[in-house]
Amino acid sequence: MKKIHKILGLFTLSTIILFSACEEVDNSYTGNGFVHFSDAAITVAESSTDIVTLNVLLADAPAATDIAISIDVSLTTLGVTQELVEGVDFEVLAPADLSSITIPAGENSAEIQIAVFDNTVEDSTKYITLTLAAAGDYIIGYPGSEIKKTAIITIADDDCAFLPDNWTGVPVGIETFEDGDGEFTASASWTLDNTYVDATDTRKRFLVQGLMSGIFSNWGETVTNGGTHYVILDFADPLNPTIELESVLGDPDGVGRNDFYAHTDGGAWGYYIELNPNKTSTFSTCNRSLSLHYLVDVSADNGTPNDQSTQCTYSVIFE
Repeated sequence: MKKIHKILGLFTLSTIILFSACEEVDNSYTGNGFVHFSDAAITVAESSTDIVTLNVLLADAPAATDIAISIDVSLTTLGVTQELVEGVDFEVLAPADLSSITIPAGENSAEIQIAVFDNTVEDSTKYITLTLAAAGDYIIGYPGSEIKKTAIITIADDDCAFLPDNWTGVPVGIETFEDGDGEFTASASWTLDNTYVDATDTRKRFLVQGLMSGIFSNWGETVTNGGTHYVILDFADPLNPTIELESVLGDPDGVGRNDFYAHTDGGAWGYYIELNPNKTSTFSTCNRSLSLHYLVDVSADNGTPNDQSTQCTYSVIFE
C-alpha cells in the first residue's frame, strides 16, 4: 500500500478529500491511506422524494483491485433500537446490501443511495447510523481522530396526527355556490359526535350546522327545519384521507332520498346534499385544511327533487 508522506499528498491523490477547519486532523500523518464517509451527518424530511446520497471515499491512490469495506448498521427511533425498518421506512438503492460496499479498482469512491418513505403518521425522528468497520489494511476514518468513520442519516418526521379536536369550532374559509351566486363566508360550526362508535380512532363523525348559510342569506331564506348534516372524516389511509356525508334526518318528505339537509320558508323548499363524485373531497392534518365538494338538489312544496344538482365547494381552515 502506498505511503503518504505529506498531508498535501493526500489532497493530490484524492481531490475529493476536504478537511474542514473544525475537524482536528493530525497534519504530520505519514501512514497508509484511509477510507471515510463524505459526510458525518445528513438530515432528510420523511416526506422528501430526494435520494439520500452518501459517499465512501478512499484517501490514497486508486487501488489495483477492488476494496471491500464492511459497514455496521444501527437503526433507531429516538434511541429505541429496531423501530426503524428497512423496506418499510426506507429502501437501500445501492449497494445491494448496506452492510458492505466496494470501492472498485481504479476508483476513489463508492456511493450509498437511500430513499425514505413517508408513512404520513406522526411518530418520531428516526436514525440510520452507519459505521465503517473494516477495509483491509486501510485505516478507518481520518487518521488519529476517526472523524467521518461514522455517518448518521436523520429522517425527520414531518407528519401530523389526526386529532379530532382539531376539527371542531367554526373554521375560516369560503363556500362557493356555482350557479351564479358566487362566494360566501363559510360560517358552519363543527361539533364532534361522541355517540358515533367506530372500530378505530381514525374515523370520526362531526355534526356540522350551517352549511349553505351564506347562500340562504343571499336568497333571503331562513332554515326552518334541519340545517345540520353529519360529516365523517376518515384518516385510516393517511395517504388518502376521505370525507363522507350522512344525513341527520333521513327522508322527512318521503320522496325516497336519504340525503335530506334542510327546509326553508316553512318547508316550501327542501334541499338535499351529497358528495360530488367528480371532485375529490379531502382534508390535511398538517395545515388543518378541508375541501368539501357537494351537490345540492332542490324540491318545491315537499315534492320530488328536481335532479338538477348545483355544485358547491366548502373550503376552510381550522385555526
